[in-house]
Amino acid sequence: MDGSLEPRVTPGQTTLADVVDRAERKYEEKQIKKLMTEYELIDHQTETAGGMDDEADFEMVNLDRCML
Repeated sequence: MDGSLEPRVTPGQTTLADVVDRAERKYEEKQIKKLMTEYELIDHQTETAGGMDDEADFEMVNLDRCML
């Protein structure tokens, strides 16, 4: 024993860490693509996908009749 407090790293540990990192990145990319596709579908299904307000979503309010 050389007296150091550093943990000993074996080649198998670094290989396992690399495989786990790669799998995690692949999973995250898959989830991101899935969410992007889902939001694109929602965006294309709405009439106001271009960022325009839909007149039917708003109601005119007479401020004179509102009590503050």
